[in-house]
Amino acid sequence: MVQEVETNRRQEEMESSEGSIHMTKAGNVENALREELHHDVFTNTPGFLEKIFDVDSDLVQKLYTKSLGLHFYNESREHWKAFEQKGSTEKALYKPFVEVANFISQTCTPATKLTWLSDPDRAPLSLHDRAVEYKPYIIAAIGSGMPDPGNGKPDQVPWTRIQVPVEVKRYDGGPSAMIQLTKYLRQCFRECIDRRHVFGLVLAGRKLTVYLADRSGILGSETFDIHKEPLQLIRVIAGFTTFRPSKLGWDPTFTIYDKNDQNSTRYSFETSLDQKGVKRWCIEFSEHLSVGPPERTYEARKFIIWKKVDVGRSEVIKGRATRVWKAWAEEEMHLPPGERTVYIIKDAWSDDRRDLEGAFYERIGACDGVAELHSYCVVQVDGEADTTSAIRRGLEAQGPPRDIVRQQPVKVSNQPDDTDPAKQEWDYIPDNLVDTDLLPPIVAFRKAKPESRTHLRSATKTYGWPIFCASSLLELIGSMRDAIVGHQNAYNRGVLHRDISEGNILITGKNLDERGKRGVLIDFDNAIFWNTHQPTMGDQQIGTRAFMSTEMLLKRPIFWYFSDAERNKPIPSPPHGPQHDIEAFFWVLVHVCIVYDGPARYRQDLLTSDIPASDNVIELRNSTDLVFGSTTSDYLRGGIKVTIFGTQLFYKQHIVHNISKWAEPLLPLITQFYDLLRAAFELNKYDDLYTDVIAVFDAAESRMDAEDPDAVGADQAELRAVYEELRAQEAARRLRDLQCGDQSELSAEGVSDNEDQLAIPGTPPVALSKSRSPPSSPVTPSRKRAAKRARTHA
Repeated sequence: MVQEVETNRRQEEMESSEGSIHMTKAGNVENALREELHHDVFTNTPGFLEKIFDVDSDLVQKLYTKSLGLHFYNESREHWKAFEQKGSTEKALYKPFVEVANFISQTCTPATKLTWLSDPDRAPLSLHDRAVEYKPYIIAAIGSGMPDPGNGKPDQVPWTRIQVPVEVKRYDGGPSAMIQLTKYLRQCFRECIDRRHVFGLVLAGRKLTVYLADRSGILGSETFDIHKEPLQLIRVIAGFTTFRPSKLGWDPTFTIYDKNDQNSTRYSFETSLDQKGVKRWCIEFSEHLSVGPPERTYEARKFIIWKKVDVGRSEVIKGRATRVWKAWAEEEMHLPPGERTVYIIKDAWSDDRRDLEGAFYERIGACDGVAELHSYCVVQVDGEADTTSAIRRGLEAQGPPRDIVRQQPVKVSNQPDDTDPAKQEWDYIPDNLVDTDLLPPIVAFRKAKPESRTHLRSATKTYGWPIFCASSLLELIGSMRDAIVGHQNAYNRGVLHRDISEGNILITGKNLDERGKRGVLIDFDNAIFWNTHQPTMGDQQIGTRAFMSTEMLLKRPIFWYFSDAERNKPIPSPPHGPQHDIEAFFWVLVHVCIVYDGPARYRQDLLTSDIPASDNVIELRNSTDLVFGSTTSDYLRGGIKVTIFGTQLFYKQHIVHNISKWAEPLLPLITQFYDLLRAAFELNKYDDLYTDVIAVFDAAESRMDAEDPDAVGADQAELRAVYEELRAQEAARRLRDLQCGDQSELSAEGVSDNEDQLAIPGTPPVALSKSRSPPSSPVTPSRKRAAKRARTHA
């Protein structure tokens, strides 16, 4: 029966996602979570409750004494009175737990009002129209105005007010609670951009486990019996009730902006319930002393966020969770909007093994082809650096990571170590929801530990649009040429970018004669100081898959010649060098020239349709997917790229024959670029590669005419008119995007917040626009096969 209830609930969630083609698919969310958290969930952490919930012991004892005096807890029977009524289903646990939790919360002196509610038949209200309607069994809602839990059916609570989601299971197992809880935790992150970490609970009969989700993954407590250990339950609920908001995961440097009270420091949960999101945010930059050179101090300051650029990764539990906004400086808010300086604010959680992104910009300095840094900092919360290590209070994960695909074998605190594991119940989630090629066996990570991350912010003055928004072929090659110059400038100053992609090359919209300023590189998250860099695990996984260099995908040279004596020796794995980033520029150029058939217009043949496709279109789609598809494995993608560099036949098949009609005038440039790369890799000589590549771009640009930027020709007036219309549409979109109206654009969808942005011409489908990295694995069976050694010639 319980299995049936759980199955029905999951089916409802799937069906709710099918109401609109734009709605997030529950199965997709589950896949993303299983990949993202594949080896980053750790449970049964000793000392978790004592360290994280360091509630005053006198308060815990006081609450316990009161529960005895009011007969809420029966000490002789070791039982909470609210649970007297027996039940065989999960539903029987909802009301008793809510009653006990509210008793504890209301008996405390709360820092912020906390109300425990159960409304399992309705999904919390979302800011996002496309959100899956997840229905937590129990929630703890923070802030005033919450419904009375004992007054019939409560009003729906928004996700922005959920402090703690609770997943409930029956005694002795049932389907895995972990994967369901992670969906709730993910949604909390998605809805609340001012959340640094989120707590969640799993109640399985008498047993309770507390989980903490931050950008390093998930850490879980030892499971305890709420009846036999009432003080532990009191400790947890009292902590949720009395801790200051920052300790519960809210970001005190991310508050609501009130133009009538600029000293306001309200959190998002302090807004009225009927408000559709926050209109404007005030975000703080802490004072930051850079290590240089040159050494300098960035003063603390505040920015007012007014428009989203990219917040699609807010929902990430384990990862950088990068969010980008447009903002004004607080000190300029007295000026009319059009006179305020516009800054691009980036907020992310950086792997502690890597240098700060701001330090790379600082080393590069002001130069052609690279975005201009204004300031950066490590976020400070409660007087210390905001890190996942600080959030976890220095707790170390114990034992191997847990496989979230199956139910946790519960280890109760004080349980003897010799408990028969055969008596533990296991349940599995269907494997057909996971691409096993991207999920190595969990045993491969038995020695893995969470990656500590640090909360960073930066402000830049450069703004632009991704390279695929090029309004003409002339703008495309001019912007890319300048970005390559920027890459060379960065490299000459000791910085190697290592993640060249469509999204990291921006068109600034400068005039064609402003060489060096028309295109810039951004996003140095994965960069290194190449002359001092010490490799770390996962270094070879760096980059956006679709555009990654062949050698980085396969971890071996494209061309490898060896003597008989070397025949049985391992093929060396080349370190990431500038030539690999230059190759990535090539793949970006090829991708734009294949999948766009006009200025900022996505190629219709590559869009899915109910109309049967011709053989040529099917071949185009298959070929494009092999090279650029998000689900293509590294081994297969690298193999295709090897064959392209290996023989002219495959180059023509996968590139030349697939170039769109719009991009055909760039075929000479593409072929020259290809020939330069092929010769450099074959000879293993790269000294002149920058110079040679920039020269072919200059030559291509010199052949173009500013009056005919798509090289259409006077005899094709109709086609020229089409391109002119597309160019005008793109210019209008950019103009709207640059407008600094006084109305905020923060309160709608997570990916985009207005019709103009949703209607960007040529926005590629997710299958081609995003490519996630698979988990780095010490042993990945699907990648252990030795690739054929390339002794290839044209």
